[in-house]
Amino acid sequence: MQQQTYLKGCLSAIVLQLLQENRRMYGYEITQRVREITLGELQLTE
Repeated sequence: MQQQTYLKGCLSAIVLQLLQENRRMYGYEITQRVREITLGELQLTE
């Protein structure tokens, strides 16, 4: 449970940072960038 909460917090920070840098992004773009940034450790679905 604690690891899941940790991942949610990291994911939120990553997504917010991406949106701050790029202003607007489609869901697919976000999922691809998260995969790139985390070197495949986090894989999201739309």
